[in-house]
Amino acid sequence: MSENSVMSGPVRAPAVLRAMAVLEQLEGASARHPLSLAALAARLGVPKSSLLSICNSLVDARLVRRTEGGYSLGHRVVELSSSYLQSLDEVHEFYSVCRALVPDPADTIHLASFAGPLDITYLARRDGSTMPVVSPIGRSLPASCSATGKSLLAQLSESELDARLGAVDRLPAVTENSITAPDELRRHLKIVRDNGFGVDDEETTPGLLCVGMAVPAARGAQWAVGITMLKARSGHEGLPAAVDVLRSVTSEMARRLGS
Repeated sequence: MSENSVMSGPVRAPAVLRAMAVLEQLEGASARHPLSLAALAARLGVPKSSLLSICNSLVDARLVRRTEGGYSLGHRVVELSSSYLQSLDEVHEFYSVCRALVPDPADTIHLASFAGPLDITYLARRDGSTMPVVSPIGRSLPASCSATGKSLLAQLSESELDARLGAVDRLPAVTENSITAPDELRRHLKIVRDNGFGVDDEETTPGLLCVGMAVPAARGAQWAVGITMLKARSGHEGLPAAVDVLRSVTSEMARRLGS
């Protein structure tokens, strides 16, 4: 085989890909509910003997921690995630704008972005004085039932939305109020598009009302800001004020980011 043929395509290291697969499987594990080596091997379809060396290396790198019950993500993952988030201009500007425009929020404000075709992830959060922490940084949710996710999906063209929905017959339900039918989502997104914001009315967490708005961008919205309220305290009467705050925050973020 010639050198040119070797270099013609990307070279991949199988061990690195397997290590990444292990980390992805451990995403939902915790110190209280770790995954055993046998469980990991079964999920990944690889022998325990070859998987053990990968897990040992991840433990040495502090990316994974090992307990008597099995494995969970390690502290190094948090450190790397924090470094990555701090490097994003959008996260920096989110905190800066919130400090300037919403110095003492009663409700929790968060920044989210697509984490996949139909998922969003929270990347930053400014806690409200009356709100429990319900959207930890790094948490992923179906875009179809979150306020920020709906606001981002509503910015897509029909062809882009079709590509993301694909052959999906049923969308994931987080609560009994979640939208699960793709056709219903399409109708709902037209309302979101007309209003300029998305609403999550107990679709992700019972008792909570959320409103989300995309950050304007010339090349398509990739970021959205959301406000989470206690429904019993604010009710739908609190939506107009929250929408006003979101308009101010997203507009200022867009201006600072040059969108």
